[in-house]
Amino acid sequence: MTKPIIEEELFDNLEAVMEELSLTDSVSIMRRSISHNILIKDICYLSAQSGGSELWSKTDMYYCEESLLQWKNKLPEELFFRCHHKYLVNFACITKVEPNKLTLINGERIPVSRRKWKEFQIAYMRWDAKYN
Repeated sequence: MTKPIIEEELFDNLEAVMEELSLTDSVSIMRRSISHNILIKDICYLSAQSGGSELWSKTDMYYCEESLLQWKNKLPEELFFRCHHKYLVNFACITKVEPNKLTLINGERIPVSRRKWKEFQIAYMRWDAKYN
């Protein structure tokens, strides 16, 4: 920042720092009675399973008892989107967007429901404009 400080520039910079710090947050997952901390930015997607969900990171999969709704409320909405009733996806892990289908960095293909397609496109464009 330069002097004299412009109030709008100051608040923009503070907001950027806050967002950067939120990406260094982590979640704790129990796996085989061992607690694992996973950075939020390393979560590719979550999928609904009976009695819980699967959290897929860039390197591994973890089963957890939390539902997708609980995860949706826990994770930052500017980074994650519930594109289907069974999937919550991290925008940063998307490599290809096709009509009603997403390809992630790990090669997984995730469906986007027809009802969520327009909402997804708008949210993804907002994320892309802000972070890329």
